[in-house]
This record gives sequence, C-alpha cells and structure tokens, in this order.
Amino acid sequence: MLSFMRKHSKGFFTKLLMILLALTFVLWGVGDIIRGSNNTNVLEVGDQKFSANEIVPIFRNQIAMMEARLQYKFKPEELKDPQLISIITNQIVNKILLEKAARDMKLFISDEMVKYEIAATPLFMSNGKFNKDLFDRFLRENNKTEASLIQSLKEEMPIRNLATVYSVLRFDPSVVKQALYNARSQIRSVELITVSPDVIKMSSAPSKEELMSIYKANDDIFSIPETRDISYVSFDSSIVSSTASITDEQIKAEYDAKKKFFSEPEKRKVSQMLFKTKSDAEDALAKLKSGHAFSDVAKEVLPAQTNLSMGDVSRGSFSEEIESVIFATNTQGYTNVIQSPMGYHIFYIESVTPERTPSFEELKSKIAQELKMEATYSRLNGVIQDIEQISNSGASLDQIAQKYNLKISKESGISKNGDTKKLFESNIAFATNEGSLSGVTPYPLSAERFIVLAVDKVYPKASKPYESVEKDVTAIWHASEKARLLKDYSVSLYKDLIDGKLKFEDAAKRSGISSKKVSLKQASTGPDLSEDLVTNVFSSKKMSITEPTELSNGNFSIAMVIDIQDADPTKFAETNNQLSIELINDVSNEVYVEMLNSLRKKYPVSIDQKFFESGNYF
Repeated sequence: MLSFMRKHSKGFFTKLLMILLALTFVLWGVGDIIRGSNNTNVLEVGDQKFSANEIVPIFRNQIAMMEARLQYKFKPEELKDPQLISIITNQIVNKILLEKAARDMKLFISDEMVKYEIAATPLFMSNGKFNKDLFDRFLRENNKTEASLIQSLKEEMPIRNLATVYSVLRFDPSVVKQALYNARSQIRSVELITVSPDVIKMSSAPSKEELMSIYKANDDIFSIPETRDISYVSFDSSIVSSTASITDEQIKAEYDAKKKFFSEPEKRKVSQMLFKTKSDAEDALAKLKSGHAFSDVAKEVLPAQTNLSMGDVSRGSFSEEIESVIFATNTQGYTNVIQSPMGYHIFYIESVTPERTPSFEELKSKIAQELKMEATYSRLNGVIQDIEQISNSGASLDQIAQKYNLKISKESGISKNGDTKKLFESNIAFATNEGSLSGVTPYPLSAERFIVLAVDKVYPKASKPYESVEKDVTAIWHASEKARLLKDYSVSLYKDLIDGKLKFEDAAKRSGISSKKVSLKQASTGPDLSEDLVTNVFSSKKMSITEPTELSNGNFSIAMVIDIQDADPTKFAETNNQLSIELINDVSNEVYVEMLNSLRKKYPVSIDQKFFESGNYF
C-alpha cells in the first residue's frame, strides 16, 4: 500500500509527517508510559535510554492503531518500509520529548483536575451533565478501571496542555483568505471530450515472452494463497468469580470521593420568543412590561410560533452572552431583548431547579454494583496478565486451557482474505509465527471477550501452473495493450487539437469519442473527471486545451477552457469564518512541528535505524 500511495499521492508522506507525525499520539495514544533502562538501547532521547524490550510493545501497538485508523492491514514487507518506520518511531520520540518538556516546566496534574476533565468530557455527558452510565460503558469497552484511566490521563494531560499552548494561534491573513475564496469559487466552463477504448481495434497477438513476463509479475494473482491451521481459546469475564464482598465503608468512601460526578446541575424551564428585527422584539418587551402575560404576547405578535417551550436547560446549552442573562436571576420572569446570529430573543424563565446531589442512600445500591463490577474487571485483568506471562514463558495453548478450564477450538485452512466470519482470527493468525502463541487479544466491539491463538501449521503460497492460467494471463496482456494504445491515441489526438489539425467538434464525431459542456469548480468530481484533469483546467488559460488525463474507468479526457467566471465578491463574507479555521489548523500544525524540532535540539535523539528497519521484532 505504501508504494501505491507514493506513486499516486504526490507528497503523501510529507503531509503525513507534517500532520499525523506531530499530533497522532494525542489522538491515538502511545500506550504505557515510557521509562528508561540499562539494557541494550535502540533509542536515546536526551539522557534517557530505551531498550528493545521497552520500545517494541509500544511500536507494535502503534502499528495496530494505525491499521485500525486506516482500516488496512499492513503486509510484512510494508512493515519494513523506511517511511512507515520513520512515522512510528517519530510518534514515540515526540511523546518522550513532550513528556520531558512537561516535566521541566513542572506541569502538574492532580487527581481532582483529571476528575473535572472527565466530568466535562462531552463523550460522558447527556442533557448537559455527566452521565455515569456512559462513563462506565467506556471503561468496559476499553478494558480499563477508573483508577487506570485517571493515571493514564494524569500522564497525558500535561503533554496535551503543552501541545495546546503551541497550537492555539491568532492567525487571520485576509489576503490569503481572499485568494483562497477566489480560487475555490471560480467557475470554468469547458468542452470535454472523452475517449473510450472503443476507438482501439486490436490486431496483434502477444509473444510467449510477454505472457511469461506477466505471469511472473503477477504472482499474487496466479498462485494458491498461504493458509494456516490454528487452535485457539476464548474467554470472557465469567472466567473470574462475579461475587465480591463490598462493605458499606467502601461504598461510602466511593460516594464521598465522587460527589461531584453524581451532582445534577441547576436547571431552568425556559420558553422564548424569537424575532427577525430588533424593533419587533422591543415592541413585544413593552407589552410584557405593561403587565401582559408572556403566552398572550407571543400569541399576538408571533402567531406562527406555536412551540415556545425549550424545556429544562442547564449551563452550557447556550452561548455565553445568552447564558449570562438566563442564569442571572433565581426568580421567575422574562429577560430583556438578546441578539444572536439567529435573531432577537426574549426568554421567559418559568421555574428554577437548584443544583442537587443525590443522597448516599439513593446511590448506595448503584455504587455497590459498580464496585463489584470494577472488582470483577480487576480480577479479569489479573487473569489476562497471567495468561500473557504463561504465553511468554513458552508454554503451550493446552497448558493455558487446562489451567483455566477453557475449550480449545480448531480451524483448518484459514486464509488471509478468506471467510469473512473468521477474518478476525485470520488477522491474528497471520501476525503469529508457526508454533507460537499470540498475545491475549480482545475481540472487536467487546470489552469482555478475549482470544489466545496458536498457529499449528503453515501451508506456504504455491504458484499455479502456467498452463492452467494461460487464458487469464492473455486477458491481462490484452487489457494492458489496449490501455497503452488508447493512451497513445489520446496523445496523438491532443497534438492534432493543439496544432489546429483537428477541431473539437470534429473530434467528437469520431467513433468511441463523446463530447459535452460542463461547468467546473476546483472541488468538482464526476465519472468524466479526475483530480489531475480539474487541476489542469484551473491551471490553463481561456481557450487552451488540457493534456489527456486517464480516468478511473480507463477512459481518457481532454478539455478546452471556454469561459472563466470569477468568484462573486459579495459572498466572500459567508466563507470567511471557515477559511480562518482552516488556516489556523494548517499554521498550528507547522508551529507544532517547529516546537518539536526545537525540543530535539534541546534533547538530542538517537535511533538505531538498523534495528527498526530489520523488522525482526514482528
């Protein structure tokens, strides 16, 4: 895949290094916190030294996370690609650099700060308040305890905060934004001719040498894929006892430690009238001040607005300007006129429900159940670590199965891209050596089920006899030859057009060539377009002709720019904010990379490239 990306995406790795390299660890995480050792070192950052035993698990974890993010399984040869290795090792180095900078700056994070961070995370909120059920579900799905999550965040938050300091910029280059708007909004009218393979009439036949070359170059197509026989055990939380003795003292201590998580924020039942003009809103406010009821005024001035109620709302539901007015008083009543991008508002506070923390007795049963569940997962984590140790000691799958009374399942002939029902097991099998055990791996979308797999037998890939696939090889030659001839024809057609030997309208009359007029923007897509074609159109002058461009369906397109319609300057304001956001993000990434470069000067980095490029750790 990497060679494909280098071939078809200009500057792909440059962009990846610029954007993902600096920020990926914040999005994906590097895994366990990295610490130095005195073993044989493969990485040094400043005065810290790291052994292969410390770095390799983190390196593998990053590979797995990239595969999940890209939805692509790297092939063994791709894992040795120097640019992929550079991306992953730099992710790890960046994490260490920022750790060191955060420690030097004494960026301290307490347990209380982490808890407030969790409580304010949108992922764990519903209706504007912290939802413990969502939080517990997250812990289960990620096989974490609350304590382990808090510890992880205590280690990550100083780094994230340091990154934020360098990432947040005030950047508003109006000239650049105007240029971007003009380029993106310009419309170009073109006459487009599309050349299909129908123009090519094949007459030649392939030689034996040509066919054998295709046969050898397409070994993956003309071979029986590698298959593997596997054995595996799977288990879930039922492997440990679900009964746990939880005392009232433990429950009370948990309640006291997490009171703020259980608190229900202040709520206000609110209705509103919304006006298009300030004068209409002020007229309605005058009627309210004269003693008329809110509902009566609304019926009179806004008969079309039948649903005035906004229900119960809490802080965080509105912009700061509106919220400051709605929550300014603890009494029932209406507000003054408030302006927002939607218009002019008058809010009516019908009732106020103060902030409330449920009592210990209300939550006692629920907390007890959560503590039991946490204890179960803690024991489950202990079992997982024990199985990992057994596996690493060279024990067999039978020994693991006997110790924990697990059933061994077997599958024969597992292939890499075979039965989709066994795709998960296949991925693990092809990442595990023959005669070896995989690590304990969680099943997708499950926080409770795990698998340990052994590869019993590997049946290597075998080439099919040439005689059995000769027809398929010949078909590939025909397709390739026709594509070559089509390209040559399109180039010849283009030369005749620019030399004036052929007119556009005459070219369209030929068999196998179609013509149409279209209007394009820089983001235009379609079956008769390609990114290169659109780029060529917007790089050309009026009445010029673009070079032939190959389309995804194998056709070739040539365009003549008929007209250029510049962007409408009156609509620039509509895109101003979005353009500012895009520019801030781009420049923030560049500044962030500069920060990391400066840290590399402060803490010199040394990487054992030969070790990583060997790929022997996979």
